[in-house]
Amino acid sequence: AFGSGIGTFAYGVSGTNIVGYFSDTNNHVHGFLYNGAAWTTLDDPLGVNGTFPQDISGSNIVGSYYDSSNDIHGFLYNGSAWTTLDDPLAVFSAFHGCVNEGISGSNIVGHYNDSNGTVHGFIYDGSTWTTLDDPSAASASGVGTLAQGISGTNLAGYYYDSSNHIHGFLYNGNT
Repeated sequence: AFGSGIGTFAYGVSGTNIVGYFSDTNNHVHGFLYNGAAWTTLDDPLGVNGTFPQDISGSNIVGSYYDSSNDIHGFLYNGSAWTTLDDPLAVFSAFHGCVNEGISGSNIVGHYNDSNGTVHGFIYDGSTWTTLDDPSAASASGVGTLAQGISGTNLAGYYYDSSNHIHGFLYNGNT
C-alpha cells in the first residue's frame, strides 16, 4: 500500500548481492534479494503493508516493514529467519516507529520516533542500543537525526536543524 507507482528500488549491496524493494501491479511493496543470477522475493510475515529491505552485510539483511496498523518496525533477516528489531525507545503510531537503514557486521543503524514525534538516530551492536543525536539537530516533531549507513565504526546520515534545513554528517564511533 506504500509504493509510489510501479518500480524497483535497489538500496544495499554486499559482494554480488543486492537488496531493495519493488511495487507490484496492486501497488503493494515487496522486498527482493538479487544475487547476480536469481531474484528472491522477501516479505516479512508481519509486513502485511509492505517490506522494505535497506542494506545487506554478508547474509544479514536489515530494513523495515509496515504492520496491519501501518506502524513501522525494523527487521533483521538472516536468510532463513525474520526478527523484529526495534529500538526500545521507539513509539509506534501510524507511519511512525523504527527504521533500520544500514548494517556492517553486527552493527545496525537507523532511526526511530519518540513520543513527541522527534526523530533520533541509533546504533545497535547486537546487545546495546545507543541513541545518536547530532548536537545541531532540532528536536521538534518530524525532525531530528537520521542514521543511514555504516561501515566499520563510521556512520553517515543527516539531520534537520531548527530552521528545517538538512545537513549531512559523518560520525566515527571511536571518537
